[in-house]
Amino acid sequence: MKLWGGIVAVLVFLALRWYLNDTYGKVVGAATSNRAECLSMLGSTTNEQDGGTYIVGSVRNNCDHPILSVTVTFKMQQGYGPNSQWREGNAYAYVSDVKAGETRKFKSAIPVGKNSIIRFDKIIAY
Repeated sequence: MKLWGGIVAVLVFLALRWYLNDTYGKVVGAATSNRAECLSMLGSTTNEQDGGTYIVGSVRNNCDHPILSVTVTFKMQQGYGPNSQWREGNAYAYVSDVKAGETRKFKSAIPVGKNSIIRFDKIIAY
């Protein structure tokens, strides 16, 4: 009788271990994977809106799962006058809840200088 109880306990333990490993392994793998690989930048430019110059463009989710948060980063160089030093900085645009296969437009969070030199840097996604 003790033998059967021990065998059942071992089987229950192994089944529970398999279930937890399968369930949480997928969650941890999805959370730590590089979701930015699923996104592609379809283009960007500057646009005059609301009295300021903003970076606008669009990104596409090429994966089969939604992406909750997307940050598009740009490198900028700005000069304010003919004899002034050029300053370097970053500009950011944000998009949230991009469904699988969806293309979403973005707009930079703050205006950029009209004469700025802007280069796409990277996409960060979660």
